[in-house]
Amino acid sequence: YKIINLNINSEKSDYGALFLNSSDPEVIIFSSPQEIDFNKVMRKKLKSNSPVYNIFEANLNTSTFNVSNITPLPDSMNSIFQDGPASLDIKRNIFYITRSSKTFGKDNLIQLDLYSIPFEKSTGKIAIPLTINGQNYSSMHPSVSPDGNRLYFSSDRPGGFGGMDLYFVEILKDNQLGKPVNLGPDINSSLDEVFPFSFSKNILFYSSNNNQGTEELNI
Repeated sequence: YKIINLNINSEKSDYGALFLNSSDPEVIIFSSPQEIDFNKVMRKKLKSNSPVYNIFEANLNTSTFNVSNITPLPDSMNSIFQDGPASLDIKRNIFYITRSSKTFGKDNLIQLDLYSIPFEKSTGKIAIPLTINGQNYSSMHPSVSPDGNRLYFSSDRPGGFGGMDLYFVEILKDNQLGKPVNLGPDINSSLDEVFPFSFSKNILFYSSNNNQGTEELNI
């Protein structure tokens, strides 16, 4: 295989790219630094040494791998704070987003939570926090299984193996969620397991820094 550096990449991190629909591989979404003119009024109140990210949509030419028509998703799917990565439940047309929480966690740090919103171009919808979020820990990096039955995510909630662990919840009727299930010690470690991607019923990709003591993330 050959790794190609896409033209959307910048000097900062650009990540979380995925096809909105596997049957339409020419439309992708990804997280990239927030545009400088996005909500200038609130930006003056934000003090951060790290870039703030939003979610963008673009066209991918699957022959040349050129990316074009890069536009941010509507304001209803982006906020003035951190957004992304995200995942789309094609079965129900529900968009799941990683977003900064409105509350502070332990040590007065902002935690990340999961939100859902109907995937529509309308700006009249509001992203709703998921019931699996909690105080003093983060839940992030959503990935909906292709059959729409499970939502995988990463969290440092109590009861795990240490660091960030991978979990899943069953997606029930009326878009309700079941109880989070830890994926266990075959996958999770005392370090971080993050960025799950449900490729098929039997294949899950993820990143981990549990790699011979290097603490660098590997797939």
